Amino acid sequence: MKASNLFKRSLLIVIALFAFSSCQSQGDKVIQYDKLPSKAKTFISSNFSNMSVLQVVKDAELFNSEYTVYFNEGSKIEFNSKGEWRDIEITSGVPQKVVPASIYSYVSKNHPNTLILELNKDNRDYEVKLDNKIEIVFNLKGEFLRYDD
Repeated sequence: MKASNLFKRSLLIVIALFAFSSCQSQGDKVIQYDKLPSKAKTFISSNFSNMSVLQVVKDAELFNSEYTVYFNEGSKIEFNSKGEWRDIEITSGVPQKVVPASIYSYVSKNHPNTLILELNKDNRDYEVKLDNKIEIVFNLKGEFLRYDD
């Protein structure tokens, strides 16, 4: 009797874990460019019209989706489910018009003749990676916080 109950509990746990893990993520899926949120498409056409889109990948999670747009030049931009950019990696440098003015000003003044290769934004801060390997963190107002390792 005890073995039967143990088996039933074990089976129930395995089924629950399987169900939870299969619901957690649908995984990465290549999609058509026109399936991107409109805000993401507008951002790309306004700021990166000179770059050719190679592939768009949708990472569908349980409660939201993220999108990564890969360009022929080896660059990429990541967007959240609303089409807001979260990470921009441009091999030739992130365009000035995309970088918040105070961040661009700080980098230009303190690191002249460098390119911003990556700009990351989350709910807490901006992280900037320069072509000389320096990483800088700014708050969401664009004010310098620290250098990162």
